Amino acid sequence: MLRRLPPAGVPLEGRTLLTALGRTLVANGTHERVLRTLESWLAVPYVYTVNSGRTALWVALRALHRLQPERNVVAIPAYTCFSVPAAVARAGLRILPVEIQPETLDFDYAHLESLPEKHLLCVVAGHLLGLVNDVPRIRRIATAKGAYVVDDAAQAMGATLQGQRAGTMGDVGLYSLGRGKALPAVEGGILVTRDAVIAKAIHAELAQLPPASWPHTVAVAAKMLAGALLLHPGLYWLPHSLPFLKLGVTEYNPDFPLSRLCRVSAALLAEMQQKLERVNQIRRTNAEALRAALHGSSSFQLPQPLPYSEPVYIRMPVLAAHRELRQAVLARLQAAGLGASGYYPSAVCDIAAARSHWSTPQGHCPAAESVAQRLITLPTHPLVTARDREAMIQILREF
Repeated sequence: MLRRLPPAGVPLEGRTLLTALGRTLVANGTHERVLRTLESWLAVPYVYTVNSGRTALWVALRALHRLQPERNVVAIPAYTCFSVPAAVARAGLRILPVEIQPETLDFDYAHLESLPEKHLLCVVAGHLLGLVNDVPRIRRIATAKGAYVVDDAAQAMGATLQGQRAGTMGDVGLYSLGRGKALPAVEGGILVTRDAVIAKAIHAELAQLPPASWPHTVAVAAKMLAGALLLHPGLYWLPHSLPFLKLGVTEYNPDFPLSRLCRVSAALLAEMQQKLERVNQIRRTNAEALRAALHGSSSFQLPQPLPYSEPVYIRMPVLAAHRELRQAVLARLQAAGLGASGYYPSAVCDIAAARSHWSTPQGHCPAAESVAQRLITLPTHPLVTARDREAMIQILREF
């Protein structure tokens, strides 16, 4: 039997699937209970759900622009998910990539502080791979410029900084429930805020979104069942071998669907939410074991979490010393079926299709471009065994 680890994911038990499907078929107030539970867990008074993290960011940006229509520039990390610049473009706003630090995957704060105040609507914190950004520092800089902060915790649900949850430290925050995220529910996004004025603007934007159709809901249910089966390492080779599924493919596409959260994802979220802390602890344990084994390596750099933070590590980031080393290591890890992968294929400033939406003629962001060329991600999810970890470590040590 060919064993291949998926790069990320959370295994779904049969009971979880059956309960989620049962709740989908009856009107039992599941969605409202999920919202109330999230409000309590996140300690925020306003929580909303939509069909994706991209839609959540689009709604957030439109709401903030509604409040400050004279401002239209959105500062984002220069290395981040392509969905972020796509949502900015879809919202009709301008993209301003900000350099990052490879040592932490956080912003280069000298670059962030140098941004012009004029037209700056907001700064989007990224929490790449579940490593927490210094949102309080970002907020001080943004506030001084009259801008908002969007705490984009799409990859960091359950992560904390000084006891505060990622996603709740900005003016508005969001989470993704998509495949490979901290709490996957097939699809979905969560939007949160503590500000009543912003909440009113969000509500106005949400009023324009259609509900998920029943054909789409059925399709999501089918994806849930297929994903639960094929995520197993003994079967993952099958979806991995089908190019049309585009697993691991990153595309810049501003023309994404907009709707409310479908009933299947709401029901699955209700079931999976209680498992989040346990799953995140497994991720941390696997990540720390990999970190300890690679400590002091001259071939690989390990981005460091901020002091007093607790990352979630949806994948473990490792920076190879140079691009050729990264290619050689990835080839070996992938041949062994160990779930290693690169991540986003380029820095935001190198997405040719996004250039018409830049706020100013942009140059390069060398650190972000270097990260794109050198980054390796290792799986940390609950399907990773001690033997898998040792196999990864052995291959990395050979280089």
